[in-house]
Amino acid sequence: DLTVVPDLQESLRDIASILLASPDRTMLVSSLGNRISNKTRNFLRSAKLRTAQLLRCFADDFVLEEKGAGTTVTYAKATPEQFYVTQQQHQRIDFARHSRLLKLAADVTMDFRQAKDFSATDLINAVCTSGTNGLMIVDCRTEAEQSISALPGAIQLYNVTAEYLK
Repeated sequence: DLTVVPDLQESLRDIASILLASPDRTMLVSSLGNRISNKTRNFLRSAKLRTAQLLRCFADDFVLEEKGAGTTVTYAKATPEQFYVTQQQHQRIDFARHSRLLKLAADVTMDFRQAKDFSATDLINAVCTSGTNGLMIVDCRTEAEQSISALPGAIQLYNVTAEYLK
C-alpha cells in the first residue's frame, strides 16, 4: 500500500489544515500551492507531482472543481484525517493515478541516481533465470514502449485491478 509513505500522509495533513482554515474549506489550487509548507513542497517536487495531481488520488477527501487556471479544491471533511487512503480498492484502478503513485513510491523511498540501466531484456533474463517466486511483474511502460518488446508474464498497468494488489 503506497499510502503508508510518511511524507505523503504528512503532506496531506498539511494541505487539509490549510483548507480547514479557509472560508468554506475551499481555495484556489494555485493559492494552496503558495501556502503549503516547505516540507510538502519538497515532497511534491521529489515525487514529480503537482498539488492537484496528488489531491485527485484522494477524491473522497479533496474535491476538485476543474476551471482551468481557476481550479478550486474543497476539503470534504470537518477535521483532518489521521490517515488518508485512496478510494480505489473496490474498483478498477485509474491508470494515470496509479502510475503516478507507483512513481511516487519509487522516488521517495529509494535513491536511483546510482542505479544502472535495466532494460526489458535484462528483466526477462532475470525472471527466466530465477523465476518470479510469487512476485507480480507490472509493466508500467507506455504502449509505444510495449510494442517494441514484451515482458512475458507481465501485467500491463492499465489491466491491474484491486484484486491483483491483495
